[in-house]
Amino acid sequence: MARLNTYFDDMMDRVTERFTFSTRMVTFVASLTIAVVTQLDVIAVVNKLSMDDKMRDAFVQEAIKVAPTGSTSSSATLGVDEAKARDYYLFLGKAGVLNLPTSKNWVNNWSNVSVAGIFLSALLLSLGAPFWYAQLNNLLRLRSVIAHKDEAERKDRQSLTQKTAPVESERGDLTAVG
Repeated sequence: MARLNTYFDDMMDRVTERFTFSTRMVTFVASLTIAVVTQLDVIAVVNKLSMDDKMRDAFVQEAIKVAPTGSTSSSATLGVDEAKARDYYLFLGKAGVLNLPTSKNWVNNWSNVSVAGIFLSALLLSLGAPFWYAQLNNLLRLRSVIAHKDEAERKDRQSLTQKTAPVESERGDLTAVG
């Protein structure tokens, strides 16, 4: 019976590994397809956003427009209606982030796209939404920890300046002329 259980456990481990591998491959192929079809070059996007203040501000304004309104949201659209989503995709296309095959310059734009950027985009997309949601949570948690630390340091500095007021005898003669 012990040999049968060991055989079963080994078989389950192999099946689990194979399923995990095949799922990751399907996810990567789907991500690569999305990156190629949309010409999503994450390196170019990061370069554009890091250098262009107006573009960053435009993205923030568009995100505010698209943000869900109200506290209720359906799980399928997360509170974003299709018209807002379509407008945001058009904005991404005009900004040069996404370039759909329906646009006139899709074929001509391949000279501006980096193969490494598309491959990196596919890798990042294949990590999936749960990964990115967790990373965003960690980033926000880190931000609040840093804010609390800065506030504590500010209070410490203020308390030190109040405690270390100069003693009258240490001030010296302020009326002396050299």
